[in-house]
Amino acid sequence: TIGGLMIKSENWQALNLLERKYEETIECVYIDPPYNTGSSKIFYKNNYEHSSWLGLMQDRLFKIKKFLVEGGICEVAIDDYEIQRLWFLLDCIFESSNRLATIPVLHNPGGRHDDKFIATAHEYFFVYTKNRNEAKTSNLKLSDENIRTFKFKDEKDLYRLREFRRSGSHSTRIDRPNLYYPIYFNPKNGEISVDEKSSGMIEILPIDPKGIERVWRWGKDTLRKKINYLLIQQKNQEYVVKLKAYLEDKEGIKPKSLWKESKYAAALGTTLLKEIIGNSNLFSYPKSLDLVKDAIFIGSDELSTICDFFAGSGTTAHAVIELNREDGGLRKYILVEMADYFDTIMKPRIQKVVYSS
Repeated sequence: TIGGLMIKSENWQALNLLERKYEETIECVYIDPPYNTGSSKIFYKNNYEHSSWLGLMQDRLFKIKKFLVEGGICEVAIDDYEIQRLWFLLDCIFESSNRLATIPVLHNPGGRHDDKFIATAHEYFFVYTKNRNEAKTSNLKLSDENIRTFKFKDEKDLYRLREFRRSGSHSTRIDRPNLYYPIYFNPKNGEISVDEKSSGMIEILPIDPKGIERVWRWGKDTLRKKINYLLIQQKNQEYVVKLKAYLEDKEGIKPKSLWKESKYAAALGTTLLKEIIGNSNLFSYPKSLDLVKDAIFIGSDELSTICDFFAGSGTTAHAVIELNREDGGLRKYILVEMADYFDTIMKPRIQKVVYSS
């Protein structure tokens, strides 16, 4: 029944301690390691900063790979200073074929003012898997903004309209001849059919305004079963076939390769931590809670164990607790942190959010 485990330790020692119990049991790893930025470099021997940082990351990433289940997901946040080297290191450890995404995140919309030439406004996180053939990711939940795009309603549910005619690549009659066929429509009574039923019906083909023969989104058999999903509108003396995309059929939104919503701003992480702890100056640059929630959500399910061995202020545990509150999940977290803010920031924060949102 324990939802989380937090260890105050140097993370290499902690991972060795945990290895036997947790080998091949972790579904998702999310880490936000020290970035080695120009303004806040971490300590190194003999100024071998890049190689020392890579050594730090290599040992721990090799180790954590053993913890992952076969299709497990590893997500690593990073900025420009070490991204090239980390990219190469992750390709070596997980193999480049198992890299699922490199996602830029707009975390500082105002830009970093101490940058000399161009104000940096984004960072990244990598998404890798142990085995691409076994990996599964989840669609993100619909936001209130997404739901507002479903502007129409019928007896079935809220819906929005999209073109039933395909466009873009592989959308021509030559590419997919089986999806090129006429749809029949009776303007007098609104009847729509795949098969001509009366002489009053007109024929509509998927030909675009430039005269290119395109194709429909569905084949005839599927359309016969879902004919009520179509809506035909008249535009410039022509009939246009629209598809009703219902809210109840929408299984979330597939994550995109660019995250730029305002809820991902780092300033929100600082504000939230101050609201919980009272003195956010004890910890610099906490991640936005929504950013970590979404990252964990796409890389796990309701029963997953999530590990973060650069736990910082505890945002990963907070995100897991919030996700469980929202969907009734039984996700568990494992956090490792060696700094004094384990006791001054992370532990008090998690005690509070466990007790109350």
